[in-house]
Amino acid sequence: MNAQDTLVGFVSGGEDPSLSPLVSRIGDRYEILGLLGQGGMGTVYRVRDLHLDEEVALKQLRPGLLTVAGMLGRFRQEVKLARRITHPNVIRIFDLGEADGQHFLTMELVVGQSLARRLREGRLPTGDAIRIVQAISAGVGAAHGQGVVHCDLKPDNVLLAGDRVAVADFGLARAVGTGGQIAGTPTYMAPEQVRGGNLGPLTDQYALGAILYEALVGRPMWGGDDPREVALARLRAPPPDPRTFLPTIDAGLAAVLVRSAATDPADRFPDLEAFDRALVAFGRPHEALSPVSVASVPLRDAVSVVVLVPRAPADDLELATTLAEDLVDLLGATRGLRVRPISGLPMQLPADPQAVGQQLGATVVVEGSLRRKEGGVRWSLRAVGAADGYQVWSGRYEASTGAILAMVDQAARALAGALAAPLAGKAPVVAQDSAVVEAYFQMRALARTIWGHDAGEAWRIAEAAIAVAPDDPLLLACKALVCANLAFRAPTDPEQWIAEGRAAANRAIQRAPLLADAWLGLARIEWVVADLPAAARALHQALALNAGLTRAQEMLGAILLEIGDLEEGILRLEAVMAADPLSVLARTDLVRAFVYQGRWDKADLLLAAPLASPSDESNRLFQVARFALWRAPSDPVGPPLPAADAPVQAAGQAELFAFVRAWRSETKHDFSALGASMKWATTLRNKRFRSAVLQVMAECAMAVDQPAEALQAVRDGVDGGLLDIQWMDHAPMLAPMRSREEWPALRAPVAARAAAVRLAIAGG
Repeated sequence: MNAQDTLVGFVSGGEDPSLSPLVSRIGDRYEILGLLGQGGMGTVYRVRDLHLDEEVALKQLRPGLLTVAGMLGRFRQEVKLARRITHPNVIRIFDLGEADGQHFLTMELVVGQSLARRLREGRLPTGDAIRIVQAISAGVGAAHGQGVVHCDLKPDNVLLAGDRVAVADFGLARAVGTGGQIAGTPTYMAPEQVRGGNLGPLTDQYALGAILYEALVGRPMWGGDDPREVALARLRAPPPDPRTFLPTIDAGLAAVLVRSAATDPADRFPDLEAFDRALVAFGRPHEALSPVSVASVPLRDAVSVVVLVPRAPADDLELATTLAEDLVDLLGATRGLRVRPISGLPMQLPADPQAVGQQLGATVVVEGSLRRKEGGVRWSLRAVGAADGYQVWSGRYEASTGAILAMVDQAARALAGALAAPLAGKAPVVAQDSAVVEAYFQMRALARTIWGHDAGEAWRIAEAAIAVAPDDPLLLACKALVCANLAFRAPTDPEQWIAEGRAAANRAIQRAPLLADAWLGLARIEWVVADLPAAARALHQALALNAGLTRAQEMLGAILLEIGDLEEGILRLEAVMAADPLSVLARTDLVRAFVYQGRWDKADLLLAAPLASPSDESNRLFQVARFALWRAPSDPVGPPLPAADAPVQAAGQAELFAFVRAWRSETKHDFSALGASMKWATTLRNKRFRSAVLQVMAECAMAVDQPAEALQAVRDGVDGGLLDIQWMDHAPMLAPMRSREEWPALRAPVAARAAAVRLAIAGG
């Protein structure tokens, strides 16, 4: 390591003059230190009480929450009651204050994970679930002793901090629920809350039963997309037997759950003490919490973060973009944050970071500026809350060129800590040589802009960059991703890129097994050659290191759809879309999944959604045309069919568009012309693309009652490695073919491939 390549570090003091000043205090007493969370009632900050020099939590109430006549007085009364509760399983409320016309609550600072976030990792062991619910019950029982009923018990209001279980927001939901509103959250509301009846301690017991049910079974007692239907369901039927979803649950414990959530309060346990006694028999010695799935799904309700490319001189824009991408990758490694990729940001955004956050539906926007200095850079950053425009964190860093990656890691860890989501990702492999870091920046830029280069030019850039340090894992991982893209678009001979990319990825993994991008590069190579079990195993490792890696989640979601696991595939792809609404790949695969489910309204809504760029229009029109074939000619079509002059990206698309227009209008259509125009694709060495073209050809042939041609297209696809068992079993165009005697033999190898992928995803 060169002496000049050491990290200079954090620079304290002073605001960056290129960033407009923002409020970082609430009133004249509370200095904002970080963000703890955001919910329906408001935003919670970690603050320092400057009068007492102590850290507390401050909940800034949502504007307009107390505007109903008499609401403020009722709220004050509820806070006075809640302040009387002193119990280790209850978060203490200190005060109700006001600053700049906004009301806030200060309370005990408890830094931990919400039970809601923990349950999204999977159900709990029986002993842990009962222990947590009994702790909640103890705190709630103490509140009942003071005449306070919670009325909005739910996993979001329960914090797990080490061995401590702490309940928040006592009595506040009931205060908010006055003035014609119904207090509570539909999933956990008791029937008497839905009816607007009298509430009491048994109302909280119902919610506790619902929480325990979800913790043990791994799904809510009452689920669904429509909050109104979720709320009304409990008025129409008793709670479902948990053994329906988890047959191994003890029958006696199942009976306790059903009784605690009885529709009629009189049929529940008489009080929480009786409920606790009933649970004692089923408790277990303390067990460690269930491990997180190594390929876990990003949390859709985590703190949403948008990182903007730092302001920089034109010559430094590529560097600024690369640093922002690296920051996104590091922040995305923690389950507490949902970070939007740089590539998923619209081209035009407001100058005000608060307006950016509100436009993109983010909780926090990170902005900054970057300036090169002699031998290095200076980077100023700050995080701004979208709800109120407060600055929740800021930092200024300087580093020599060789230490820039360490600087990004340092900034990411400080920022994640300020957002109450300590960075979970492994520290990156830090290059210590300036030339290597510059080569890394060049490779990252190439991976981002490769579609604007021809293959020869891209390869020359990659070869020159990798020659700087042939064994550096960061450069090797980038090379693997570049090679995968080159192989995917190679018209006839992808073998060179495949061999180079696989070797680079494996070498990067050997040198740095904890580098998620190395595993992603390997997955991309195996994806291109259609070895999806190998791709799934590599994705398994990449997501174990960084569950927020959207490119890996996109690929895994697509694979899950093909092997028939629609629900989990949709879950992953929707999580990707929540982080990156402009993701073309996730949107394309979600449309297909919704079509399979017959949810045409959702598919059509996605097809009509804004595009990341005009170049995506051809892809969208292809899906509109393809899935028009899946509907009967008399059925209405959602988005308009492609016009005669519609943009196309691949040979045969114009002919496909013309074919579908003619078929839908029941006029003359020429399948032979379509088949001839698309035949070129069947000779491609890119197995993934070849299979997709053959699937469309089979669908078109069946649309015009030419089963022999359709059967040949399917046979060619199967011989070429087709894996899409979902298509084989459920594509409506193929329904007549499934009764043919040739079909079982065609289906068998596809089913075997899907089973192998499923085993690989499970870690086998």
